[in-house]
Amino acid sequence: MRNLTRLLMMMLSSLLSSFSLLILLQHCSYYCLCRAILWTAVPPSTNPRSKVNRDFLVDLSSATVVREVQDGRIWFETTAEEEEEEEVGSLRNLKARSIRLVALQSRHDIAVDDGNTDKILDENFIISSLRTQRDDDNNNVDWKKQLDSALDVWNRSGNRKAKPEEDVCFTITCQKWNSFMFPQLSSTQLCQEMSNVFIRECGWTRITKKTANNKPITYQFHLLLFDSSAILELVTFVAPPKTYLNLPKPGFRRLESFVVTKAANIIPGDVVLDPMCGKATFLIEAWTHWPHASTTYHGIDTSERQLQDAIENCQAAAPTDNSPIVHLTLGDACDLSLHYPNPDMVDKIITCPPFGRQFSETVPPRDLLKEWSRVLKTETGRIVLLVSEDILEEWVKAVFATAMLHLECVRAPFPLGPNLYVSLLVISKELKSNKQKEPQLSPSLLDWEIGTKQKGRTLWAKLRSQSLPSLVPFSENQQVP
Repeated sequence: MRNLTRLLMMMLSSLLSSFSLLILLQHCSYYCLCRAILWTAVPPSTNPRSKVNRDFLVDLSSATVVREVQDGRIWFETTAEEEEEEEVGSLRNLKARSIRLVALQSRHDIAVDDGNTDKILDENFIISSLRTQRDDDNNNVDWKKQLDSALDVWNRSGNRKAKPEEDVCFTITCQKWNSFMFPQLSSTQLCQEMSNVFIRECGWTRITKKTANNKPITYQFHLLLFDSSAILELVTFVAPPKTYLNLPKPGFRRLESFVVTKAANIIPGDVVLDPMCGKATFLIEAWTHWPHASTTYHGIDTSERQLQDAIENCQAAAPTDNSPIVHLTLGDACDLSLHYPNPDMVDKIITCPPFGRQFSETVPPRDLLKEWSRVLKTETGRIVLLVSEDILEEWVKAVFATAMLHLECVRAPFPLGPNLYVSLLVISKELKSNKQKEPQLSPSLLDWEIGTKQKGRTLWAKLRSQSLPSLVPFSENQQVP
């Protein structure tokens, strides 16, 4: 009898434990579901089917719960509050162009269930759908409380939420995808209607290009319309320092510029010089990936007009504190004594000698290399030249004719434009004079291209994406529009 009682007690205890565990699991599941936070990611490439974007999706899926993938956006979720700090912090390591918090969303499709869209009268209807927030039990929720909750998450992400007594300035943009069911609605008017809500009910001030006046931006919103839905995104993490930005005075494309700078093997403490900097695209790209490698990157050019374009490019790429990223001076690439009077003062030289129709006259390669070799550090110094195929042989001969210079690699030619092929020369400086007599052109790949499955621009784009700095909170990188 005693054994039977003990057995019944054990069975009852096991049943109660199972029941408690079930209730606990249901509670945790419900809590995680309620606490799930919805985000959107702008992938690194504008080509939705690119290899870079596919790799990004794999990385995102391993860190979060991906809900939906569409051209130009990836929807994903982070989980419960106790895990939020670590999980949200990991978002900064993603190679996206930006990460955005979904602050408001239309809980149900804004189209009428029976297919009758006559009720869609104007832009105000769309904004009203965003202000009609409901919880999981379909109960009405104050949209301002919903927005404030989103701002709390935004604040815990490393951003700075405005205090109640502070003035708030915001920007807002709108994008209608081709799938949006109501293309006749005006994006400008939608922005105005949403702005009016913020101004009237929150007391905020909208900032535009016309009204900026150097005012700092507190929040940056983006209204996204697709299919029959609408969401209001709050920009949370951005890529510094404008790493995906097209420079205002285009020179070389950023991808080819990255290849040149990566071939130079820049390390912290290096002094990096471009003695024919032109519009400074090589130096800007180098600073983008190695911002702390040198006190200042140095660009020299004989053309005041080119330097003015370089200044404009540097200002566009500069961080928000407007600290200089490249030191630009007027000078002669054949005589660097004004800036570098002593030998062995420069670690890396990255440049593109004039070719094609850029200039009517050029300096003999031997004269240039002689001066560059003087200022270049012995053994650790490196020169990377981007030269056109038609003058490649002349430059190779000049390298062999210059004492102490050693040609490490001649990169196989690749297209830079219609009927224009270029190559990279990687040159080092040795203690002993170069005694090789007959230069032989043996084009090959760069050392970091060898043994990889991907080749050419596909590999370059992947490596550039991996080399870009981590995302930073929007508050740290706020820009005046």
